[in-house]
Amino acid sequence: EFEAMVSALYEFEYEEQEVSGFISGPFTDRFRGRLAASHREVNGHIENATLSTDDPDRVEKMARAWLEFDVNDNLTVSLKAEIGEFDVDGRQIEIVNELPVPGAPSPTNPFGGRTYSEILFALGQGSSVLNNTADYVRSSNGDFSDNNTDEYVLQADWQLGENTLTLINSYSKYDFSELCDCDFTGGNVFSVIMDEEFDQTSHEIRLTSPTGNKLEYILGGYYETSDLEFRDTIQVAANSVLVPLLNS
Repeated sequence: EFEAMVSALYEFEYEEQEVSGFISGPFTDRFRGRLAASHREVNGHIENATLSTDDPDRVEKMARAWLEFDVNDNLTVSLKAEIGEFDVDGRQIEIVNELPVPGAPSPTNPFGGRTYSEILFALGQGSSVLNNTADYVRSSNGDFSDNNTDEYVLQADWQLGENTLTLINSYSKYDFSELCDCDFTGGNVFSVIMDEEFDQTSHEIRLTSPTGNKLEYILGGYYETSDLEFRDTIQVAANSVLVPLLNS
């Protein structure tokens, strides 16, 4: 039967907005389908004192489609597909309860008695690095995470007398790239760039007996291949506070 739905949401404090919906039903007596999608955005709840932004800022998108076709009275073929995207700018991370470097300042221990944020400030970094209390204010040069997913499933169900022969072919994929300001302050220290790609293919064949008999069985086979690539790089800018320390 035909059915459809749309919903919308708006939240005023963080300007969250979401729209989602679906449409489903038959095209013909033998052909039917369903489409669903959603879109969501929400602004951050933590102030980034270094960049004067609100972190984290999120955008989520998703779409899913399903089609099913009765080739004849004994054979049904279906296809499912889903794509998604999830992107975030910023993090919900604060530095709190910093402990100072042990010992008093000395030629051999110039940072003694100072916290990490105090050391960064003494090295010329902005005052935002000094915030180390749990107050929904953070210090960062910026972070992001971009993620994409794809899922596809092709399935055929064939009635062979009282038995059912099922064939399933699947493909799954995701990739993401991230920038981490991994000293977690607005100081110019270092960052880490990461990216990952994954894909997987599987094939399944299955013969299933009817239920309710004294003997029930499932016979089948499954084959899967997958590949994962991951890369990360530590980045130290030419004007990073680490450069004179590394060269000394």
